[in-house]
Amino acid sequence: MTFLSTQPPALRCDAWSIVCGEHIRALAWSPDDAQLAAVTAAGELCLADVSTRALVHRELAHRGGALCVSWSKNGALATGGEDSEIRLWQPVSFAPGRALEGGSNWVEHLAWSPRGDWLASGAGRHLRLWQPDGLPGRRFDGHESTVAGLSWRGDGAVLATVCYGKVRLFRPETNEPPETLAHKSPFGGVALSPRGRYVVAPTFDNSMTCWRLPFREAEPLQMSGYPARIKTLAWSADSEWLATGAGGTGIVWRCSGKGPAGTKPLMLTTHRAALTAMQFQTKGGLLASGDAAGEVLIWHLAHPDAPVGRHTFAQPVSALAWSANDQTLAVAGADGALSVLQVQRK
Repeated sequence: MTFLSTQPPALRCDAWSIVCGEHIRALAWSPDDAQLAAVTAAGELCLADVSTRALVHRELAHRGGALCVSWSKNGALATGGEDSEIRLWQPVSFAPGRALEGGSNWVEHLAWSPRGDWLASGAGRHLRLWQPDGLPGRRFDGHESTVAGLSWRGDGAVLATVCYGKVRLFRPETNEPPETLAHKSPFGGVALSPRGRYVVAPTFDNSMTCWRLPFREAEPLQMSGYPARIKTLAWSADSEWLATGAGGTGIVWRCSGKGPAGTKPLMLTTHRAALTAMQFQTKGGLLASGDAAGEVLIWHLAHPDAPVGRHTFAQPVSALAWSANDQTLAVAGADGALSVLQVQRK
């Protein structure tokens, strides 16, 4: 993703919002960008129609609270929650569909593969793969501790998971055992680059471990010196940039060429509060970041000294999601507000 512009673009961010009632924990766009799904701490699934700017469906999805939502490229919508269930929803009507048993713990992680042929779920130590119709695919119970994150490769052929001190790389279409990447530190998440060249996992000691794939017998790269624990990770679509957020600082590594080893990252220092979410455009090069003060900034990485767009909301940002056409950014609020930013050049 090469930036050729000599002048930073000036962006206008026009927002509209609807109220979902409780803290929004996760967001997902429909594959045609027509609708937006949000799940809340009260356990509700809320669906907004973008063209009418109205809430068109609202229903209790999970007892205790909903935690995650994922919408496949084929239109299948799935949610997970504190009741240990995964719920599939009927297209068009959004009537409740099949309920799947995620495990004995909260279903904290849910992700359709990029091709839409597998749904991965993480609940406690349980990793399960489901077919699009909800029939069980494969289950993996070998994690020694709670699955702390899931991440698919861009072609859907590899799934990365993380638990205490171990990253695993699964290939769902084969019967091969997963490749295991071990480290002495506990991990708080995982992000596999879309092209599969790197997998990264933040640790609890304000650093991040990075493996170049295929991994050889050597020490992985340690990225240390962060001002706080890394709370958010985001890869650009072409795998060139890795954005990380720690405290109020966004630290962006360039991973093309020989990779990030020995390079100086870009420092995005304009946020006044701790970063809570970062997200690259689906295909383009803009990066969005949101913080605990409710501020959303848009960055053009060829001009990292200042954001090219901004909008401030009344409550902390809990999640961000770009639409597939890269023109719209969904923003989840801790106050239950679901907002949409129309991002355009001035």
